[in-house]
Amino acid sequence: MTGPAASTATEQLRRLLLLIPKLEEEIAHPIEELTAIIGSDATTLLRDLRTLLTRDHPEPAGFIEPFTLVLDGTTVRLERPSHFRRPTGFTRREARALDLALAVLRQEGTPETMVTLDRARALLALAAMSAPEAEEEPHAAHFGAGGPEAAAARDVLQRAIVDRRLVDISYRKALDAVAHPRTIGPLGFVFAQGRWYVVGVQDHDASLRVFRFDRMEAVRPADGTFEPPATFDLRGVLADGYPFIGTIPATLILRYSAGVSRWIHEREGGDVAEDGTLTREYPLGDLEWAVRKVLTYGPDVEVVAPVEVRRLVGERLSALP
Repeated sequence: MTGPAASTATEQLRRLLLLIPKLEEEIAHPIEELTAIIGSDATTLLRDLRTLLTRDHPEPAGFIEPFTLVLDGTTVRLERPSHFRRPTGFTRREARALDLALAVLRQEGTPETMVTLDRARALLALAAMSAPEAEEEPHAAHFGAGGPEAAAARDVLQRAIVDRRLVDISYRKALDAVAHPRTIGPLGFVFAQGRWYVVGVQDHDASLRVFRFDRMEAVRPADGTFEPPATFDLRGVLADGYPFIGTIPATLILRYSAGVSRWIHEREGGDVAEDGTLTREYPLGDLEWAVRKVLTYGPDVEVVAPVEVRRLVGERLSALP
């Protein structure tokens, strides 16, 4: 395996074009196999995969169905069957690199393919006008806020996942003002909906839980090992693309207006009613997540249930200046 790969958009595009055919197979691939394919290390592999999955900016293609990265310490797998039907977001530098690749293909194409490639380059040029400029520093595969502390915490967790060892964490839940100590046995990472999550077994009661990595304020090795549940499958924590092992026995029910229902249908599925609205149900394990989801759509969404979410949304809106 070679050292870290070049961070230019052209090199990243080359690596992604090598990875995508393997990831489309929707099976678990050993990390060592994928790093050998791209000729780089695991850090570069995770950075490229996070760039592929993360959409921090408006996309020319509009809404897309979400897909998920599952990392169990030694293998990588992408979930959702339609994850490569639409382009990912890109910066202007990446758009220029893609345009260069299309221009090279045009030199070797037939008259028929030249027409298609010219049309694609024209659409790309329009899309690039609204794409963000690339950051000065390369876009790293940060877990949480990134930086040395996050990298060290990630390494502790990854070693614990492979060795089945316990770790001590300081974890701050969504509505808590301070972090609380816990001891867990980490089972794997899941990257979904733009965030990293750690799936683990709580040492004191052997219950399965999902923890947001960016809410772990400290991660330290602990004494002792653990055994994963006999029938555990990392994919089983996904519900409609969301990592979920609920402790709140409730379902979030939202009704979307006719103005956004077709986008929700395209992204999440569901049936559009005769009046144009669409009602969707979600597993509710995080009240703060529910509030953020409702506020994302503003007046175009109504909370049907539960009452607790309606109350929290009302309080959040009342607190606005």
